Parts: sequence; C-alpha cells; structure tokens
Amino acid sequence: PPRRVMPPADVFDIRLLSGERVEVSLDHAEFVSEARRQLSGVLNVPAVRIKLLTQSGEEVADADSIDALHEETTVYIMPDPLEKRLADTCGVKEFADLKTWHMLDLKYDHLMALPARFGQLVALESLDLHQNDLTWLPDSFSELVALKTLSLRDNR
Repeated sequence: PPRRVMPPADVFDIRLLSGERVEVSLDHAEFVSEARRQLSGVLNVPAVRIKLLTQSGEEVADADSIDALHEETTVYIMPDPLEKRLADTCGVKEFADLKTWHMLDLKYDHLMALPARFGQLVALESLDLHQNDLTWLPDSFSELVALKTLSLRDNR
C-alpha cells in the first residue's frame, strides 16, 4: 500500500488550557494515540493523564486519525490521582496548597504510594507516614531539604 503523506508539523495548533502553544513534532504520527505519547514526552506527564479536545470541546479518541488534530486542539492534563488523594486526605483543594505546610500527619491513611512531585513540599519539617502501605518513596523525596522528623514505621 502507498505510504500516507503526513502534513507538516506546523499545521497542528496544539495548545495548553492557558493558550500557550505546545511545540511537538507529529511528523510520523498517524493516530491520535501517537500524538498523546509525543505530548507526554514533551510535557513530562503520563499519557493517560492527557486529554485532547477540539475547539468544540469534544475529546479526540486515540483511534482517530491524526487528521482530527488539524483544527486548534487543546491539551487538558488530568490531575494526578495520587496528588488528588493527598490533597483530599489533608482537606485542601489542590496538592499545591500543601507547599507551605510545615507538618503532615499521614499515619494510618492506607497510602500505597506518594505523588512523584511530593518533593515539591519543600517547607515540610515533620512528616509522619507511620502505618501505611508504602513500599518506596518517589525520587523527589530527596528535595525535602527542610525535613527534620520522619516516621516511616510499619510500612511494607
């Protein structure tokens, strides 16, 4: 079968909700799923958290041809479920609201994992993760430079 000729990358107008244009090469993409994977790499966000929306607000399906992205496309990044759970557990609206907190008491919360960006909570001085189901800590944990007290007892 003849090879499909792809439109040049500059034909795609892909933007974040803020309106900022996302520079991504889609030269060899044939399906929307491939575009989402490319965007995942550029935005450093798991592909499962990326939704692509048309100007009318309809979600573009992964199985759709890349041609579905020829009108302006908006990238919606779904909230990180671990960040949302942590925010809910602490009674705040967003994970970012925890960035100024100095103490977190998360004992007995049945946490199996912490968000990858947990290290952004750089104001933390005391953290109690006693009796959860944690098996590892995210790489960003080393960024908690103010941390003085840490309890990890009785985790997996």
